[in-house]
Amino acid sequence: LFLLLLLAFIVTTSVQGLPFLYDRDYLIIFNALLLVILCISLFSLIDQNQFKKTPFLRLTNISLMTATVVVDLMALYAISFRLVEYGFSLNRFYVLTINILILGHLMYLLFTYVNSIQRGQGAREMTDAVVNYLPVYAVWITLATFILPVVFLFK
Repeated sequence: LFLLLLLAFIVTTSVQGLPFLYDRDYLIIFNALLLVILCISLFSLIDQNQFKKTPFLRLTNISLMTATVVVDLMALYAISFRLVEYGFSLNRFYVLTINILILGHLMYLLFTYVNSIQRGQGAREMTDAVVNYLPVYAVWITLATFILPVVFLFK
């Protein structure tokens, strides 16, 4: 269902232009959607019975992650556009960096999932791919919470 939602969103956004380039609220909703789909992907990928599922479900997971990568790239474009158009702000920097981290994690998950299927590996590799990326998020949260506000003088 979320795959269909994402595909419809990508097509609609491509046809109508990129409304989130100028509409901040749309971009916020866009990023919230991205996080929801990332969470759905994570939960479905670490399912212990994942590798016993049908090829259709595997293809659906791969398609969902690929579509999410496309959506994240669209979001990165919009955020970069807003940085150039409206100038630097700490909030834009936060959104840009977390989207880059999410893109990296999605790519890591996608490649790990495809390789696991090809090698016939179990869910352990996918669990490791989820858990091994948590320190990256922890470092980002630490920087965003404690260091960057001091560097930018709490602006």
